[in-house]
Amino acid sequence: MTFGKLIFAAIIIFLAVSASIRTDNTTIFYLSLIVNLFIAASVIFNLDFKTFKNLPILLIFLVFVVGVTLTSSGILRQLGEYKEGYKFDGFLFLNVANLIRDGQNYKDAYSTAFEEDIRFETAPTDAWGWRLPTIFYFWSFLPNDFLVWLTFVILALLALFSAFKMNFPGTGNLAILAPMILAPYFFFGATSEWFLVTEWWGLFFFIVGLLFWQIKKSKIAWILFLISVITRELFIVPILAYFLITVIFERKKAVFFGSLIIIFALFLLAHFLNLSDVVNLNLASVTAKRLWGGGWQQIQQTLAFGSANFLFINFRVFALYALLVLIGFGLIFWRINFKILKDLTFVSFASFFILYLVFGTPRWHEYWGITYIPLMFLLIPRILNFPISGKWE
Repeated sequence: MTFGKLIFAAIIIFLAVSASIRTDNTTIFYLSLIVNLFIAASVIFNLDFKTFKNLPILLIFLVFVVGVTLTSSGILRQLGEYKEGYKFDGFLFLNVANLIRDGQNYKDAYSTAFEEDIRFETAPTDAWGWRLPTIFYFWSFLPNDFLVWLTFVILALLALFSAFKMNFPGTGNLAILAPMILAPYFFFGATSEWFLVTEWWGLFFFIVGLLFWQIKKSKIAWILFLISVITRELFIVPILAYFLITVIFERKKAVFFGSLIIIFALFLLAHFLNLSDVVNLNLASVTAKRLWGGGWQQIQQTLAFGSANFLFINFRVFALYALLVLIGFGLIFWRINFKILKDLTFVSFASFFILYLVFGTPRWHEYWGITYIPLMFLLIPRILNFPISGKWE
């Protein structure tokens, strides 16, 4: 085995072991470790699954579903108790949906949910303190809170499958690395109260949208991207970034992204106008002045969030992944230059990474890592495949 192949094998084993699901349930941990090592072997030795070509992704599904089922009792118990008193944004959001389900309108429900949160006395008076109503109405259509959680698990599985299909067959067996690394990240969400933050829900639609964009099902991709941005407005950032790129390099695609921006802008305007009697629509409020800051500390915080179920959490495992990705991008950019900007997944990751250098407050917005850390994981198979194939695909 050559030195290059030894380095490649070491990276694959590191990824497999580090992405084993770390949990108090040792059965889940060892099951995850065995499956990940099996996946590592299939990648290193390029095993050909002729009959069971979807076996690796099915094994990841199995570990994820069994793990979530056996370790979700805590969060399910919290769903039944949170109304007794809460001080977490996710439970506040869930309460908004429940109040809408009970017949209140969005504004009244949002105000009431803030008043029932022990941290607050009244609803916020700045525009961006009011989350877009999309997710609350979506949750309110579900009969109970358990089905909200179950829907999260189903969407997570759909995103895992999309992560695999986005990279296969282009990267061969390496494609399975994306869902393998994503699984413990989504496991963290599914087994904690953090599944209620709206970034997750926007992310799932965005990831599936990326798959449909890649396979040239543009109409479905457009709908999924629209759902994503009106669920969590942060996802307009990669849409804006890619729109600017298409204006420069591929103007035929500019209409696709430009129309998304226009529809989102109209939706946001309608949202703000609906709030005009309860918030201050001044320049500082509308431009989210209080949120500008960011910096490396913001990046560090987002690189820590969600890593609790990764085996190497004490070694800042996401920072190690980011280092691998950034080194890979440096080498790839040196070879293919600006061609990499045609990749919407890369642009999405890069635009969020750059944004958080100037936007966000590290003390409060570490969970914004949900918007771009999974996108980084999606890119790892392509980065590792580039030295082998010489192609970015």
